[in-house]
Amino acid sequence: MAVRRRELKRFVDPVRGLLSYDCRDLLSEDGRVRLNWFTPIP
Repeated sequence: MAVRRRELKRFVDPVRGLLSYDCRDLLSEDGRVRLNWFTPIP
């Protein structure tokens, strides 16, 4: 895995309201494999 990006994602849930997540992406050097994961922000 070579490239790592990080950003904040926000979603609006009709029941729970605004949800914020720390989103991280790892990309392989050739760009064929991507791993995304979301961690909730308290």
